Amino acid sequence: MAATTNAHALGLMRLVRLASVGNTDTRAPGLDVRQQLVIQALGLDGPMPLHTLADQLALSPSTMTGIADRLEQAGFARREHAQDRRVTLLQLTPAGEQVFAKEVDWFGFIVSGTLEQLTPRSARAVSDALASFAHPSHS
Repeated sequence: MAATTNAHALGLMRLVRLASVGNTDTRAPGLDVRQQLVIQALGLDGPMPLHTLADQLALSPSTMTGIADRLEQAGFARREHAQDRRVTLLQLTPAGEQVFAKEVDWFGFIVSGTLEQLTPRSARAVSDALASFAHPSHS
């Protein structure tokens, strides 16, 4: 199993590298990696408490607060109180939703280009695997 896991890790590493090198022009300029991850998390899962985002992204609460501040200042996110006023939710603004849409387009472009390099059978297997991550089961 370890050899298979290593092969998967190396394959994913290569895919991420292919996705990252030279393909930054379709992404939102001026955002750092952590800000992009927050926008992706909010775009995928909707508004959530700052502490939940911090936990998901393995960030300290103060780092998450700083990221939320910068996204708010840029107009990409806003804080709102949940029904329990002690909980502050972060959610995307319309401008943030546009950034998320650019992220989706960028990843789609990368996946499309990557799948073209594979045999039809391998492309189908990778496509099916990626699709299973799009809507993970919560069972």
